[in-house]
Amino acid sequence: MKFKLYHLGNSRSQRIIWLLESLKLDYELIFCERNRQGLAPEWLKTIHPLGKVPILVIEENQHNEKIVLAETSAIFDFLAIKFATHELFSSENFTAQQLANHCYFKKFADSSLMPNLALKQIFARIVSHSPWIAKLITGKIKHTFDQKFLNPSIFEQLAMIDDLLKQQKFLVNDNLKAVDILMEFMLSALAVSIPKFQPFQNIQRYLNDLHDLQSYQQAVIKGQFDQAEFVHYWQQAW
Repeated sequence: MKFKLYHLGNSRSQRIIWLLESLKLDYELIFCERNRQGLAPEWLKTIHPLGKVPILVIEENQHNEKIVLAETSAIFDFLAIKFATHELFSSENFTAQQLANHCYFKKFADSSLMPNLALKQIFARIVSHSPWIAKLITGKIKHTFDQKFLNPSIFEQLAMIDDLLKQQKFLVNDNLKAVDILMEFMLSALAVSIPKFQPFQNIQRYLNDLHDLQSYQQAVIKGQFDQAEFVHYWQQAW
């Protein structure tokens, strides 16, 4: 089985690099340059119709098949089935609660937490791209939506995660699981963008533990992750 990953720098596709590194798989990494709007290049649509990263191309030698798979969650599920016995995915010795945590955070990462971050980034862009005469209005709309909806929801989510991490090292149990790889990106974005993140000490400890892992550090190097750019991008959203 051969893998080729299409990757956009400092995007959530960084998680798939980390996952492939953790699985110790051989893969070809294709870097995609952002266009002037900061989006994925148009030519990616020749690889997948929607042209959104990450895109994983899988060549199955046994059946001579070539599969083109987009969406982080779909890639995650494909790898989870293919490598079900790997320690990152195996649920063989899970308690019922650990299995529940695994299923929950697998969906929570991109279905609950990421939409809140994406909305903050969208509203920030609306303000920054507004004519100067309209910035006061769009800025007020963003502030109101943040204060009444997004911020309370995000802080509630963080409090839930922080409370769980008082009891165990990682999200499922005391061992690294693939759902931790899914969650790290969004939690790191919040840690660098929220001005007063100190109350969430267990999440900060958790992130430090993840960032100390050799597989994470290898993924950062291979994916050419730029911490300064990452911080700048997410701080604008807050």
